[in-house]
Amino acid sequence: MSEGVPISQKSERLSVSTKLFYGVGSVAFGVKDQGFSYLLLIFYNQVVGLPSATVGLAIMIALIFDSFLDPIMGQVSDNWRSRWGRRHPFMYAAALPVDEAEFYGEVGAAPYGDTRFSVRERITLLPTIEVNGMWGGYIGAGSKTVLPCEAHAKLTMRLGPNMDPVRAQALVRDHLLARAAKGTTLTFEESGNGTPAFTLREGHPLLA
Repeated sequence: MSEGVPISQKSERLSVSTKLFYGVGSVAFGVKDQGFSYLLLIFYNQVVGLPSATVGLAIMIALIFDSFLDPIMGQVSDNWRSRWGRRHPFMYAAALPVDEAEFYGEVGAAPYGDTRFSVRERITLLPTIEVNGMWGGYIGAGSKTVLPCEAHAKLTMRLGPNMDPVRAQALVRDHLLARAAKGTTLTFEESGNGTPAFTLREGHPLLA
């Protein structure tokens, strides 16, 4: 006599929106992963100054560990059963407090930000403004006595829930214009209106 399958374990047809969100997430991971793969060795060799052989050896060791640990953790999490689901316990464990003094020492930065939140929350969840890069003037070999007439900077923002990207862009623009040095002119090139931030309810299929 066969037992009935509990309703919670019955397979359900995934909606188009769920498939779309999974697909978008995979695209972001693919872009990040490819950039990491292509630029990691160049960064450590050309920017940090480590010998290419040392960098290659370190990457090889990490990949060997990954080849064993990734399938093991995948098997463990796939078969994990708890009141919080399969993945949530591991996500909660990843959010455990870290030694902030050690973290700032490793990255070479001073403590900064809203102290009501942990450093992990500040670097992953809270709204931010990032200076991706700055350039201007002559940057070739040798020296020049002529001062550059213009400079550029590229900024991005990470928004939190209920934040309007259009309003956030306007606030940053007004802030910079109000503090621009006398005699300077600021121009802005905005790449679209951005995407509103959102949160997923607990138990959403994307968090399973």
